[in-house]
Amino acid sequence: MRGRWRIGDQIRTRYGIVPPVEVSFDDFTEDIEPNRLLRAAIHRLLNLPMRSDRSRWPLRAIEARLRNVRLVEYDPRRVPQVTFDRRSEHYRGAVGLARLVLSGVSFDLGAGGVAASAFLIDMNKVFEDFVVAALRDALGVSDRVLVQGASGKQLFLGRGERIRLKPDLSLWAGERCLFVGDVKYKRVHVDAYPNADLYQLTAYTIATGLPSGTLVYAAGTEAATRYEVVHLGKRLELMPLDLSVPPDLILGQVASLATRIRQVRAA
Repeated sequence: MRGRWRIGDQIRTRYGIVPPVEVSFDDFTEDIEPNRLLRAAIHRLLNLPMRSDRSRWPLRAIEARLRNVRLVEYDPRRVPQVTFDRRSEHYRGAVGLARLVLSGVSFDLGAGGVAASAFLIDMNKVFEDFVVAALRDALGVSDRVLVQGASGKQLFLGRGERIRLKPDLSLWAGERCLFVGDVKYKRVHVDAYPNADLYQLTAYTIATGLPSGTLVYAAGTEAATRYEVVHLGKRLELMPLDLSVPPDLILGQVASLATRIRQVRAA
């Protein structure tokens, strides 16, 4: 007999006659959401052109181990989240990478004799996540202190709490905001809305009551710039990160920003 014998159900439905036996059991299967995400991501990667078969061998080996897992075609806009526990925590990195692959927008050319696939990455999101993670490491703080997207915080512009703001960077001491900033992979120049990034940063400084805010963006060798907002007395600081240099020098630039944040925090 497999599982736990449901004696009450046995008596009620089968009048105590055996077999068959009423039982309950846990059916452990490989076909679970994390494995489905992994197999779908591997399947997508194997359909992309690669220069060397050496890149395919590890993927094929993993795919073979997931042969009993159902292959699902996920919508890039609705890739499911996975909740981890102590039994699945070791999956977190692999599943996170799989979700990133599956969230990339792909397309197929229906006409002609050549099939093409594409894997696109939202560089704005990648750059923002990098800056946030690097700053937390440089400052030695958790995600509850250096908050991304005002997660768990209530920040509004104006009365009535009708205009909620979600700055990319904000440093908190309890419910008091000590620093606010925005992260842009590329500064946006729209003819209809010139300097939109600066308007957004100004709104953050107003909502937090801080005298200054910082805009971090990817650029070449441009120098840091500071603007003074008339009538409001707000300072808008633009800090470019030069991504053309080696990784350790990029992290050095982030460390300089962390030093600046420490100075603001201590003030």
